[in-house]
Amino acid sequence: MTIPVGQMTAPPNWPKPGKGHNDPSATVNWIKTTWKKAGAS
Repeated sequence: MTIPVGQMTAPPNWPKPGKGHNDPSATVNWIKTTWKKAGAS
């Protein structure tokens, strides 16, 4: 299963890189965070 990450964007108020996380983009951190809550690994 693949997810079209390029089509996903974090909410406008999500922290940008360097503001509490070191991921490449806010979207990467948003996916990591929300997927952990959803039970994905």
